[in-house]
Amino acid sequence: MAMQPASEPSYAEALHRHVANEIFQKFALASFAIWTGSCLLLFILFAAGNARPVFPAMLSMTTPLIPAALIWVAYRPLVNRQVAKRLRAREASRPEATAPEATAPGATTPS
Repeated sequence: MAMQPASEPSYAEALHRHVANEIFQKFALASFAIWTGSCLLLFILFAAGNARPVFPAMLSMTTPLIPAALIWVAYRPLVNRQVAKRLRAREASRPEATAPEATAPGATTPS
């Protein structure tokens, strides 16, 4: 059986991928900033001046994973909300195609 060629994705699917990628990049940057800043702060406060810094260093590097990971709980709902919002905006900005001139440029109406 021959494989069928992949069809072009619909506008909604392409929009979903675009929005998901956009939000993923923002969340990844936010997670990086939260984890890095928190690690630095906690390491300076608890491990840097300690004579036995192994356990405080471990805690200062693993504890920030919790807030950095918590923002990802909102990822899927935020993607779905943004896609729906952009689809509604696209539908609202489209002119209604009731007249034949609106559907095909240069088309003549039958008389």
